[in-house]
Amino acid sequence: MSWDVYLIKSETNQESSPDEIEKPLPIAAKSEVHAWLRQNYPEADFTDPNWPVVFTDNYSVEIMLEEEEVQNDIMLAIRGNEAPYDLIEAMCQAFACRAVDTGTGGFLEGPETASFESWKDFRDEVQAEYEAPREGWFRKLMASLGRWFSGK
Repeated sequence: MSWDVYLIKSETNQESSPDEIEKPLPIAAKSEVHAWLRQNYPEADFTDPNWPVVFTDNYSVEIMLEEEEVQNDIMLAIRGNEAPYDLIEAMCQAFACRAVDTGTGGFLEGPETASFESWKDFRDEVQAEYEAPREGWFRKLMASLGRWFSGK
């Protein structure tokens, strides 16, 4: 479960709503995104070059890139207890694009317009409602088979 932010670029980057963007522009080359990440987040994991991940003590961000070299959009899948507004803002400045909060459908103009806290509350509710099984299914199966084979 992640809070998702979508990076998009237009000719003016002045639209009041993402719906007003008729034809998004390419954001950057994949190699430029990689270079920027390596410079600004040297701890980033590039095991999958289409899905680099930035880890900090407070959040992780999976940066979903397209297979092609030219990146027409970039999706950020964010997990953790704090939103990486610094990373989002820095990427938007570096690549002259804007962030769309998929939770609200509007542009992310800072913490005051974000749905991160609502997403975090929802995530916490879901986690609280889920009670992990005390015994895994495999262990239960093996115990049942053991009883069956022993005739008990």
